[in-house]
Amino acid sequence: NLVTDGNGNTTVYLGTAGTPAATVNDLLTAVDLASGVKTASISSGAATIATSVNQTASSVAAGAVTLKSSTGADLSVTGRADLLKALGLTTSVGGGNATVSVNRTTSAASLGATISDGSTLNVDGHVITFKNAPIPGSTGAPSVPTGFGASGNVLTDGNGNSTVYLQGGTINDVLKAIDLATGVQTATVNANGTATLATATGQTNSSINASGQLKISTGVNADLSVTGTGNALNALGLAGNTGTATAFTAARTSGIGGIAGKTLTF
Repeated sequence: NLVTDGNGNTTVYLGTAGTPAATVNDLLTAVDLASGVKTASISSGAATIATSVNQTASSVAAGAVTLKSSTGADLSVTGRADLLKALGLTTSVGGGNATVSVNRTTSAASLGATISDGSTLNVDGHVITFKNAPIPGSTGAPSVPTGFGASGNVLTDGNGNSTVYLQGGTINDVLKAIDLATGVQTATVNANGTATLATATGQTNSSINASGQLKISTGVNADLSVTGTGNALNALGLAGNTGTATAFTAARTSGIGGIAGKTLTF
């Protein structure tokens, strides 16, 4: 009893008072489509709905509704208080709105602050986008688009622009995307939808140590310049001591055969 656009927006058709149609499970499926826990593939007017890899669907049992967030974003549901109360999700009543929130689960390997869905980083002119969805090509996800390749939970165009998929992404996926943007790593996009990554000659991949400190390589092509939208800079500790900086920069160091402190005229 659902009509969905495949992008998380859904209409639940209730039927009539005399002949009810929709069920609580229909409503929970709509919530899961919105949160990214489930995906919809549309063909010839029919939607095939699947649970994304490593996600747990919302459920109802013994009269109790259990909402699940995806692992890629915290869940926030806002609706009429009477509706949410009928589902046992709030004690509020009335025609005004109430909000129910479910934080995503974290682990010992998670960042202290999680990156928000839709945040971006601009690294040396290349764009890294963070998305609450499963990596294309995985269970319940669409296929890898033409011209792109997947490596871990990073989808890249082979030219330094990438999307990090948060439902399965790790800090190493983020560092991988940064290295692709700086040229420290290169990506070869294969016909089968995968990407083969290689470290450029003489370069060192960015890394994170056991204390959670990031070591970001600048690469040799340009000084490192990182700006961002959303909370990406803050989550990665790149927003300065007060957390208000809007850019992070780091200069290259000159090695053997390099030129530093000189002016060249051509």
